Amino acid sequence: METLPVPSETPERPFIRVHGAHRTREIPPDQWETFLRTFSRDYHTTAIRVEVQDVSGFGAQTLVETRPLIEVETDLKAGTPQIVLVAGDTLGETPAAIRHAIPRPRRLRVAETETGQICGLQFETEDGGTTTVTVGVVEEPLPEGESGLDAVMEELQHTP
Repeated sequence: METLPVPSETPERPFIRVHGAHRTREIPPDQWETFLRTFSRDYHTTAIRVEVQDVSGFGAQTLVETRPLIEVETDLKAGTPQIVLVAGDTLGETPAAIRHAIPRPRRLRVAETETGQICGLQFETEDGGTTTVTVGVVEEPLPEGESGLDAVMEELQHTP
């Protein structure tokens, strides 16, 4: 693994409640492309969870649950700067990827373990919304072709 750039650290309480999170640091915008390119390469195929908290008050919504990271794309010089998270299964009969665009990012925070492993990212947008990426999710992914809804429906069918 290549060493990621380390900007000046700020001791903060980790923003993500992930087992092992020790510290949080902010990546300056001029280092985002390099940082995210290195992160994308080093954590490629690592299981992630993506949760979005927008300013509408609907609460956090999970967009990706325990899927492998494919890539983090950056387009910071275009008319509307954005970061795109791509996760999913790239093998098998029906490969599928989920893309989540983060328009107008304003801040990028990184949660790390005591040994410096990244266990989470948080992107904050200009409107105050956040996208939180938990890295190395512990839960086992569901078998291909199953969803959490399958288990709930099965349970409901057997409930008197």
